[in-house]
Amino acid sequence: MGGVRVQGPVGSKFEVADWKREVDTLERLQHDHIIRVRMSFMSPRPEISLEFMHGGSLYDQHKASPFTFEECCEILRQCLTALVYLHGRTPPVAHRDLKPANILVQSRRPLYVKLGDFGAAKAGAFATRLGTYAWAAPEMQPDAPQRPYTERVDFFSLGATVLDLGYGRPRNKYGKGLS
Repeated sequence: MGGVRVQGPVGSKFEVADWKREVDTLERLQHDHIIRVRMSFMSPRPEISLEFMHGGSLYDQHKASPFTFEECCEILRQCLTALVYLHGRTPPVAHRDLKPANILVQSRRPLYVKLGDFGAAKAGAFATRLGTYAWAAPEMQPDAPQRPYTERVDFFSLGATVLDLGYGRPRNKYGKGLS
């Protein structure tokens, strides 16, 4: 089965370090509802090959044909199994940027989804605010008091995602509501 090749940054050592952290995180994760790494290398230019997801993202699929209530429930179920796996690791891993564009669709019938884009994922203690604010938990919003949070922020983001899909009006990839 083919994969998708993604080239990493050539810029600063910080960009390359972030890329390596994402690749390392993904390579350690083995779950049916988390995208898999086929191969990766850091030299001469960082590159990763991921499994190909035939249906694109939830965002793409929903634009083409809105999800039914039953499909929303199945998306929620499958994503929750992945979150239980991530949060049950030692130390827990938080995705920190769940949204329709970062949940990938292998097939629509039968519906099969996987979490993707682990660029914001982190294991251990969490304090940095990041992700897409439209789907981020209240404690990750720019005006929230700066204090540590837990991996449970992913549950809020998943809930916001499924609510958007269920009401048939997903936000655009920048978090703004579609009219």
